[in-house]
Amino acid sequence: MEKTLHETREAAVENRVNKCDILTTGIRAVTEAVATEFPSSKRMLDESHSPDNDETLMKIQLFMITMK
Repeated sequence: MEKTLHETREAAVENRVNKCDILTTGIRAVTEAVATEFPSSKRMLDESHSPDNDETLMKIQLFMITMK
């Protein structure tokens, strides 16, 4: 059975969401690894992780989802 255009678009959006989640997880893992390796960077990591940055990340993810 052939997918409809709507189903294809839904799958594409879901794929973008998954890619954003994977990238976000990877970026956080690398950031934590750097903070562990270089303790002086831990302070900067703590300062950079705030609710405002989480909100910005969500806005970027939503933008990526809506791109067609």
